[in-house]
Amino acid sequence: MNRTTGIDVGVVVLALLLMGAAFVAGTLLATKPIQAEQPIVISDGNSQSIQMKLDMERAKELPTQPMDLSGIVVRRADNSLFLGTGNITPRQVLNPDLSVKIEKTFDGPVVEIVVNHATTIYKDVTAKQYQVSPPIGRVQQLIEPGSIDDIPENRTVIVWGERRGERIIATVLLYLGF
Repeated sequence: MNRTTGIDVGVVVLALLLMGAAFVAGTLLATKPIQAEQPIVISDGNSQSIQMKLDMERAKELPTQPMDLSGIVVRRADNSLFLGTGNITPRQVLNPDLSVKIEKTFDGPVVEIVVNHATTIYKDVTAKQYQVSPPIGRVQQLIEPGSIDDIPENRTVIVWGERRGERIIATVLLYLGF
């Protein structure tokens, strides 16, 4: 392996680490602070894997009560997001061109999340501060204003809101912004 290939693989592995940490942070965002008792295993789908533990302090702008729902975006229709829920299994696959593809599956129901003019939308940008080196110790979650138009399919979303039948009217919505 030449030096350039080694650096490329190192950058990809670091990107996988940060994406996995951000995904797990969003998924575990139910209490303050966030702690993962079990190590998080991040794999490139082949032979490379990394284990880490997460210790994150929730952003002060977010509600203090537990989230009402988290899931992955299955589709969008107008001002509604449809989230796949239940056990969400991410798998990061390293493509031959060294790009990373994240595949996610879920085993729960699809729930409609209604976003209106009163919904506050945030994007989690915590991973931006760790583009050079992985986090060590306690991590402060960083968020910034977001938009429903910037949330692609397969993205993890966390919702606080009011349940009305089979849907949730979102008051606060957080999506992972990596």
